[in-house]
Amino acid sequence: MNILEKNLSALLKQDLSLTLELTSYQQSDKFEIFFDQKEPLNINIIDTEDYTPLYKKTPLEENHKRLGELKSFQRIPYLYFYGLGNGVLFKMLLQNQQLKRVLVVEPEIDILYMILNVIDFSKEIQEGRVVFLLEKDISFGASSKYFTKKDVRIYSKLYELIVTSDYYEKYRKSILSTNKAFIELIHHSVVGAGNDSADALIGVEHHFMNLPSLIKTPKLTELLKKIKIKPTAILVATGPSLTKQLELLKQVQDYAVIVAVDASFPILYKNNIKPDIVVSMERIPLTGEFFKKTPKEAHEGVIFALSSLQHPNVINNIKAGTKQISMRPFGYTRALKLDEWGYLGIGMSAANMAYELIYHGGFQNCILIGQDLAYSEDGKSHAKSHILGENEVKNTQGDFLVTKYGGQGKIRTNAVWNMFKNYFETDIEITKEKMNTINSTEGGAQILGTKELSFQQAIDSFIDLDSEKKQKITLNYPSKKELIQLEKQLNEKTNEIKVYSQEKIFEIKELFLEFAKECKFLEELDIENDLEKVNFERLNVLNEKLEEVKKYFTDIEFLKIFLDATQAFIVHQEIEIAKIVVREIKDEKDKKIKMIDWIKAHRFWLFSLAGCMEAVLIAINRKGEHYNAIEGQPYDWDYKDIKDSIKKQIDSLNDHI
Repeated sequence: MNILEKNLSALLKQDLSLTLELTSYQQSDKFEIFFDQKEPLNINIIDTEDYTPLYKKTPLEENHKRLGELKSFQRIPYLYFYGLGNGVLFKMLLQNQQLKRVLVVEPEIDILYMILNVIDFSKEIQEGRVVFLLEKDISFGASSKYFTKKDVRIYSKLYELIVTSDYYEKYRKSILSTNKAFIELIHHSVVGAGNDSADALIGVEHHFMNLPSLIKTPKLTELLKKIKIKPTAILVATGPSLTKQLELLKQVQDYAVIVAVDASFPILYKNNIKPDIVVSMERIPLTGEFFKKTPKEAHEGVIFALSSLQHPNVINNIKAGTKQISMRPFGYTRALKLDEWGYLGIGMSAANMAYELIYHGGFQNCILIGQDLAYSEDGKSHAKSHILGENEVKNTQGDFLVTKYGGQGKIRTNAVWNMFKNYFETDIEITKEKMNTINSTEGGAQILGTKELSFQQAIDSFIDLDSEKKQKITLNYPSKKELIQLEKQLNEKTNEIKVYSQEKIFEIKELFLEFAKECKFLEELDIENDLEKVNFERLNVLNEKLEEVKKYFTDIEFLKIFLDATQAFIVHQEIEIAKIVVREIKDEKDKKIKMIDWIKAHRFWLFSLAGCMEAVLIAINRKGEHYNAIEGQPYDWDYKDIKDSIKKQIDSLNDHI
């Protein structure tokens, strides 16, 4: 096996599409490669279009110089480069075992192909320590996997796109667009970890509050088996473009499965369109207005695919039809082992959840309409007759421009819609081998990975109007015998969670008190001049105890119960703590100061962790007891008070310990 074959064999397991492209690639004459017979690492490449070499001086000398310039990056475990060069720099860098992964973007497939022929990266590729991307292949959906892992995320503030050599400065525009794409991916990853633990805790409370209702509904597994009564599903969202699609949708409603988001439900009713399934996942009570303000006849015959995280009165406002409650794929929902009722809702919107439902239901085609994810040309945020108004979302200074549907020109959007779009693009990248995704919105933002067709073209291509009309989807409910067993299971699992939680909370509170006492002493010192007064043996003992706590984040039980609620705090703090981790140590004094800063940084880390864990336990125990509204009565609209009460539990932790 030659070098190229070894590299491609390793790459096959990491990036199939790039492997196939390189396997069938016919090298052009745009670049020529030159070798030094005396020094094998003096590899140079000449750009024959302008006769520019990758290295103006001796390649090995330039790479050694560049390696020295990158000394300040040696403790950062994840690095990003623009330009492969002759590859030698990366073989040098990867000698550093602290470097867990280097991601290299190369604009020229010729250069990548040449270097994979002469330098063996197979071991590093197989271990995931080096990733090669062609600049043209960078997209949100395809590239997000390189930024979503926790270990990568916590070093996000240390991100920098490093240009490998002076030669690549000619690709300035490409460098800027690559950097912009990576920053957007990092931002999405960090925000995806959560930025509001209070919202996460409300979800925990709603989930445990809704569990008795959940087990009485049909199972998600059954819905997924029965949903595909036609090969094509139409996903109906509520963007401004929906209005112009309603007449066609009405004409074809008997020949495709209509999966609508909750906000579009009243609009469809007003236009005499009956969806098969209505998807809802928002945890705020305002969502219930979409059901409250539609009559019982609109609900009849509809399956309402709901989330266990929703405010109970959202669920209670459904007047007829079939409620099917599933769970979002969070640890605490999985801990109860109700797998047949879960899991949907990786994304952040009802439309993202609806797309998952359609894909897992086995449809061949998914047609999107009303999925604008942008303001209309005249500034509208939603379709005509939207219950909360066509201008529910107002333009703000934080809005920005994205590529229009059709790829020509720009259109205004906001950060939330753009995040929904990012989730779509990520999902479409995953689903593209098994399902066609057709964007027939005919407006709004372009969603990469979709095939853009007018709604009429999509109907002509994917909906058979000469076939029999669709049948109604009918779901079964659990038997009384099964319910008895499920209720017993819920009680047992919930009690196990409570006991485990109390034990871990006590341990972390105790350690926090030790850290608080030591940090109070450290803060009274002049660190630069009073290092001899610091008991570093004591600090090492505290650090060993801290490491034991950090091991909880590798414990499956702990992660299931606490990760989703705590990660908003923890991730954002560890991003800051990462700056201490990578700080260079020049002498013993630097080492001691670094240890002190490490201990001080983890005082609030422990405080936040213990507080959020306690709030999780409160939410599990309380299960909405403070809510005024009950089934059949008006909403407890004061959602802000609920959030504030949970935040108060976190902020008042000091009083408890």
